[in-house]
Order: sequence, then C-alpha cells, then structure tokens
Amino acid sequence: MLQCYVIQKVRLYSSYFKLHVRWLHLGTRITYLSKLIGMPSLAALFGLMASPLRGQRKRCSKR
Repeated sequence: MLQCYVIQKVRLYSSYFKLHVRWLHLGTRITYLSKLIGMPSLAALFGLMASPLRGQRKRCSKR
C-alpha cells in the first residue's frame, strides 16, 4: 500500500518573534520580582483591545 504525506513548510522569521518580545517588554515591569505584577496589566491591555470585538458580537446576537 502506498501512502503519501504532504508536509507543509512554514517559514518563521526572527522578526516575528522580536515583535512579540517587544510587546512583552512593554507590558511588564522592569525588575525581575515585579514581572508577575506586570502580567495583569498586559492582560488588561489585551482585554481593552478586544473589547470592540465583543461589542460587535453582542450587536450581532440581538438581531
């Protein structure tokens, strides 16, 4: 029996990871002990960024 597999090549560039690291550094505190304190701030930032999407979803469900 002949089996064929398709392997998809995915290119990951270093600039892709650099962008995420920059966002992480912007959202966290500078000192090591306070990095855990900075994580809720980062989560709140993403919550604010996603809030317009939540509003659109609610409007669509009322129709």
